[in-house]
Amino acid sequence: YQEFIRQNLQYPVEARKKRQQGTVELALEIKGDGSIGRIEVVNAADVYPLLQEEAIRLLSLYGEGFRGAVDMEGNPVTKWMYLPIHFKLG
Repeated sequence: YQEFIRQNLQYPVEARKKRQQGTVELALEIKGDGSIGRIEVVNAADVYPLLQEEAIRLLSLYGEGFRGAVDMEGNPVTKWMYLPIHFKLG
């Protein structure tokens, strides 16, 4: 997923013009089959809204999914994964 993020991240034009940068901390609900359920921004009060929107858009497009979690008996379970998306101007 890291390569996917590097290749598909689009820095919002308005955020770039306003010199906004930061890290969007996402909470991803990973279903038992590895697909993404809900996506929530953990630090919404700390990051420019357009950066949050881009981070959510980006992970919504990630079609490869993640490795699904299983319980001790091998049954699929839903778990949360926390993922930072960094926006930094050069």
